[in-house]
Amino acid sequence: MSIMPGAMPDYTSQARANLAALASAANAKLVGVTIQQPTPTVLAGLPAVVTSALASLPVPHGQAYQVAKYLQIINGQVTAIVDDGTSPSDPTLVHQVVTIITAGSPTSSAVSYQVAVRLAASK
Repeated sequence: MSIMPGAMPDYTSQARANLAALASAANAKLVGVTIQQPTPTVLAGLPAVVTSALASLPVPHGQAYQVAKYLQIINGQVTAIVDDGTSPSDPTLVHQVVTIITAGSPTSSAVSYQVAVRLAASK
């Protein structure tokens, strides 16, 4: 994906492409990561920066988002995948990308969290 100088990157397209590339168990095995279902236990383990970013998303009154997909990428290496099995291009998904770059001596690191959520079903 090319980005024009001064243009904002299209994080939604990037997240969809990454999720689509890693959505199958065969691809996950290639990178040595197990795909987990978005169970309450798994979701409780999401980093605080991710849950904080999701809490800042506007939602209709009385509703909440549920996580459908999640990628954790550290220094370019996928380290965690959560996937409910739906298509990454599902139009009901809202994509959120959180990137943390730590510059320091002697090393720097980059962690990116890509999350796709949808409105939870009404009870």
